[in-house]
Parts: sequence; C-alpha cells; structure tokens
Amino acid sequence: MAFLTTLAPELLLKILACLLKDPPSLLRCAHVCRALRPYALEVFFRDIELVETTKSVDRTREFAELLESNHTIASCIRTLRLAVDLSRRRDGPISPVMLHFNVLFEDMRISYGRETWADPSEYPYVLGNIHLHRLSYLRDLALDDGMMLKDPVREVVAMLQVLPRLERLRLRGVLVASMSPTPRTFQGSIAALPVAKDKPHMSLKTLELDYAPKFPLYELVRQLLEEFGDGLRLESLVARCPQWENLVEHHAGWIPFISAMKASLRHLDISTGERDYGMLAGREGSDDTLSCHTSLFDVLRECEDLRTLRLDYILPTIISRRSIDLHRADFLQSLCVLLESRPALSDHLEQLTLDMVDWNEIMVSVDRTLADRLSRVLTDAKHYPEFKMFRLEVLVEDALYSDEEMPTLEEENMVVFMRWIDVFDGFLPYSQQDHGRVKFKFTVFSAPS
Repeated sequence: MAFLTTLAPELLLKILACLLKDPPSLLRCAHVCRALRPYALEVFFRDIELVETTKSVDRTREFAELLESNHTIASCIRTLRLAVDLSRRRDGPISPVMLHFNVLFEDMRISYGRETWADPSEYPYVLGNIHLHRLSYLRDLALDDGMMLKDPVREVVAMLQVLPRLERLRLRGVLVASMSPTPRTFQGSIAALPVAKDKPHMSLKTLELDYAPKFPLYELVRQLLEEFGDGLRLESLVARCPQWENLVEHHAGWIPFISAMKASLRHLDISTGERDYGMLAGREGSDDTLSCHTSLFDVLRECEDLRTLRLDYILPTIISRRSIDLHRADFLQSLCVLLESRPALSDHLEQLTLDMVDWNEIMVSVDRTLADRLSRVLTDAKHYPEFKMFRLEVLVEDALYSDEEMPTLEEENMVVFMRWIDVFDGFLPYSQQDHGRVKFKFTVFSAPS
C-alpha cells in the first residue's frame, strides 16, 4: 500500500478507477489508508447517477444531507445525472454505496414519435432538495426523464450562476410544473435577440435541450443572452423539438441563439421541418409559407467553424393524404442550395446526418435529382475538403395497413431500405469502409407503436 502512495496522482486515480465495479472494495481503500482516502473518494463520487424512486424523495434527501455534512465529498463530484422513475420503487434504507451508480452512461438518442405526456403533479420536485451551490466543481449536469421544474427559465439561469465550472448542461424529457399551453412570447417573423456585451467568460461548452414539452424556450434563450451574453461561447448544441406543432416557437428561440453562437459553434443537432403544410385549421390559404428550415439554413451560412451537423426532419402528428402533398416538401432542396453556395461552414464541415421520414411509402422531401446533387457537392474535395461522413437515418411511419395485412418489421424495413438506397445510389461507392475519404452509413428504423 505504501508503494501505491508514491505513484503519480493521475496514475493512482486510474488504478482506483478499476475498482468502480466493486464499490465496497473502493470504499475499503479509503478506510485502510489515510493517504489513499482523498483519491478513493474522488473516484467513488466523481460520477453520480441518482434516480429518485419515491414521491417522498428519500434518496435525494439523503444525498443532500451527505453533501451538507461532508464538503469534501461535494467537491469530488464532476458529473451528476438526476432523474425520476416512480416505477422503480425500492424498499429499505438507502446507503451511500447506493448513490454511486457507476461510471457514466452512454448518450441516448430519443427518437421522433416518443410520447412523454406525464402529469407533472405526479412527480416530486427533486431540485428543491439539492443545494447545487455545494457542487462548485461540477462539470456535467443532466436532468433527465421525470425531473420537474417549477420555473424553468429562472432555475436554468440559476444553475449556470452557481456552477461556475459547469461545461455541459443536459435537459432531456424534463417536465414543467404547469403543463397548460404556454403563451407565445414573440410575435411576427424570427428576429435577432440582443446579446449583452463584456460579460465574464463561461465554462459552459455544451447545451442539450431534448424533448421538453411546454418548455418556455424563447424566454430561456432571451434570458441566457441577456444574463451571460458574449461570455457564453457554446461549442455544441442539441436542440430537439417534441413535435411539429412546436416548430415555429422552436425556431424562433434557437435561430437567434445560433446566430449569437456562430463564431464558436462546432456541433449542432437540431429539429426542423416545414412551417405550413396547409392542413391545420385557420392556416389554409395563409401567405406565410416560409419553411422553418429556410430561416435555419440562413443562419447556418454564418457558422464558420461548424464541424458536425445533424438535422432531424419531423412531420405533424396527424396527417391526412387529402390535405398535403409531402412530395412537394422542399427541405432537401433547400439544403442542397445551402451546401452548393459554399457557405462559411464548407471549410470545416466533417459530418452531416439527416434524420428523414418515410411516410406511407412517400420519401418525404426526397427524389433522385436532389440526392444526386447532395452526393456531388459533399464528395467534392475542393468544396468540402474536411468532409468525412454522411449518415442517413430514415424513420418509417406507416398507418395504411390493417392488422391482418401488416408486414413484418424486417420485410417493411427492407422495402424501405431498397427504396431509399436506390435514390441515394450516388453515395453507394462510399458505403465501403476502405473507399476514399468519405464514408456513407444508412439506417432504417420504425416508429414506436
């Protein structure tokens, strides 16, 4: 044991990390050797995943008491993921060992079509029991499914104020205390928002807001730019919209935000789509037919350092064949125009991912001509010298079959696969791993039933 204490701290931490799968052994190291104690505690409490399983928030209260009673432990925590799952109730006392929950989880991708319309009143207010200011060394904070926010804008701004070293904030499937429809906080066309000047530089590099129904997005963006202004220099943004019906508000908030981050943004994952399908009550005959993606692509032209771009194309929840011609959707055409215009991002773009939709045998917004244009521009080394990967992911939406004639998942996906791969055959030579500098990956998946 004396030999271990002579090792470099970085090496000692790596050795102790090997015991993460055996928490009791790791804790014993902290008790048997005083010199090892700070290193063992740092490893043990570095990454915490706390899933609350009771409305009385027993686990959260015990965790909070631990932080209040031992500031050394609080200073060890670098990553904290909080979630609520009332279906996972446990009986019996909670021990500090149960708070460990392993080295972190893989990132999840929440697919379009998922439904989480939970009643917030059924969920406890976990954040009200944790004093985040104790976690001054926290680098990564994730609020996941079931986490309820009473005043989302104020609470998010407060998190960033009391966590000066926070580099990544993730909000996925959070609930808002009042799930009644939120009033629109903007009027008219999408416009730039004021950005406060000469603000202190922030550590935050990644912001993810993924699938948060009824979240007051526009007000949050406005407050972030007002409170932190030019001190906020994000490198990565994930902005997923819960449903097509929220796309206008979604773009009204994120487009000004992306514009403010255009000099620093390197990775963008965002939902988009058409603004007006001429199908909703009161919208027929509207003169406002500008697509949401048109405004998005306008601001992307200015993102000079963008390396990876993921576009999640979503459709309305309910579509009638009589009310819309999805063949005429112009998303891919607008994307081709953007890429062919040699935007600022062309010198650095490395990867493009498109999440598209196959709706009842209609390749929404896609035809062979557009696919060929896309393959020609992206594989041109003169225009996109750093480009390495094109990913195409297709969601199958199919409601035409009766239960008796419904094809198997494998049969249906194979038919869709062949239809799309035939149109995107310009990328086929790049599907081989050993072919040149550009790679092509194609995935088909079905909407959850």
